[in-house]
Amino acid sequence: MKKIFTFLTACLLTACSASTDPLDNRTYQLQNAMNNAEITISFNPAEMKYAGKSAVNRYFGTYKLEGNKLTLGPAGVTMMMGPQELMQAEQNYLQSLSKVVSYERKGDELTLTTSEGQKLSFKQTNETEE
Repeated sequence: MKKIFTFLTACLLTACSASTDPLDNRTYQLQNAMNNAEITISFNPAEMKYAGKSAVNRYFGTYKLEGNKLTLGPAGVTMMMGPQELMQAEQNYLQSLSKVVSYERKGDELTLTTSEGQKLSFKQTNETEE
């Protein structure tokens, strides 16, 4: 009986520590960024927040998951200036981000789809967001 109790306790602890959020603490880099801008996104399921680098500035917000439906709350953005082509890429990305309605993750690839059918293709990195 003691062995069964120990086994069940270990199983419960393992299940409780495993995340049910498929976006759990991963950082992704946008693969089809305008002007070859460096754009990233990461997710923090404990606080239901997202954050990343949007070419020049950093951005952040909250998100909600329901199945494969993803709703990103409005993004807060730092206010630094940069080269015009990167600022254009950043503005384009942030506008698209506000229209995201769903996601699909396969292995280390993440695709965010907007209400207009635009696909934002990301690949998981080994980096972590600050």
